[in-house]
Amino acid sequence: MKRTSFEKRTWNIKAAIFDLDGTILDSSHIWFKIDAEMLLSRNIPLEPDYIDTVLPMDFRQAAEYTIKRFNLKESVEDILNECNQTAIEEYAHNVKLKPYAKEFIEYLYKRNMKLSIVTFLPDELSIPALKNNDIYQYFFKIYSANNIPNGKESPEIYLKAAEEMNINPRNCVLFDDVSTGIKGGLAAGMYPVGVYDKGSPKEKQKIIEMGIPFINGFDDLSQLFMW
Repeated sequence: MKRTSFEKRTWNIKAAIFDLDGTILDSSHIWFKIDAEMLLSRNIPLEPDYIDTVLPMDFRQAAEYTIKRFNLKESVEDILNECNQTAIEEYAHNVKLKPYAKEFIEYLYKRNMKLSIVTFLPDELSIPALKNNDIYQYFFKIYSANNIPNGKESPEIYLKAAEEMNINPRNCVLFDDVSTGIKGGLAAGMYPVGVYDKGSPKEKQKIIEMGIPFINGFDDLSQLFMW
């Protein structure tokens, strides 16, 4: 395995935290479908700026924004329930992993690294997707960033994960495709790495401009990390 400049910064990594949607799950197309169906049923076209706006939000924030933007009469709970019913079926059966994600997760697990997840996904979506793709057993815990002030941009959930894994945050690497999650991990003192997702292409430049390492896929990691 080729040595790189990143080796000096990562040799003491003892835990890895992963986002789900767009990071290890190839799921962006599912949410395009769900959002499009929800809006088109109300004769509202799905516009690119809508996707960019709701991307870093948790589900409740996105529902609130949608109701306000389009002056909908439904409640937040109505929108959440409508989208969730479609999502449950998709995540249980159709959402797949990104290429090489499973191989990389298994690689870390076999080297006794603790692995956790920080996500906006509720358990009824995240757990079936992980089990269907046969990686649920590798993770110490799934942490929900919903209902946390400032969501994943806050270090709170990342500090909690590190504490419960009994790992110093400085010894944790964080993988996320969205800059808000990267900011939260960075604020917690972790080593963040951006992951490209076709559903959030504008996030790549944001993350790179923060001076954060960025990968286009998990096959890139053989040259980044020396574990």
